[in-house]
Amino acid sequence: MHHFYMSMSLEANDLDVSLFETMDKIGNVQSHSMREPMKELDCYFIFIDSSMSITKIVSEKETLVKLDAPNTIGIHKDRLLQMVQSKRSTDHKKYKLIHWMQFHVGLEPENTQAFLENENIDPSEFVKTPSYLVDLVVQDSIFIFHDINSLFFFFKESETKTRSGKTMKQMLLDHEKRITKKVRFLT
Repeated sequence: MHHFYMSMSLEANDLDVSLFETMDKIGNVQSHSMREPMKELDCYFIFIDSSMSITKIVSEKETLVKLDAPNTIGIHKDRLLQMVQSKRSTDHKKYKLIHWMQFHVGLEPENTQAFLENENIDPSEFVKTPSYLVDLVVQDSIFIFHDINSLFFFFKESETKTRSGKTMKQMLLDHEKRITKKVRFLT
């Protein structure tokens, strides 16, 4: 039996120590439970067809930037509009943004234990429907919630209209009505 050994030399800057830092924080959650600024935010784009079935979900990470207001980070309103605009035409279909929401756990450190034990914390307070006409401010959050803080964009497939102003579905229904009419002749 042959044994192969691989020697590897690593320099200090070759190692990604973020996993070790995260594991250390999780191990000492009580001492690391202060709110911290986030670096990025997960964005989910949910595509719904005309029969209200989800056909596709796209996940992307968006880097958060400093906003004009002092000590705030988030996503500029122009970038939000750009994100929506880029998804309006997907898989050769047209979509319309019907809703979007932000899920953000902004608990104070002293409320973390109560939340983890399901005591008097209503999770619906973490869901907001922000305005896309202003910059999206992302508040600081305890590090254990950074991975679940997210944006959700819901797009519904647009029905294309014909010259008559009717959708293709309406035209097909009209056509079926014309075909299925019964005519009786009495002699």
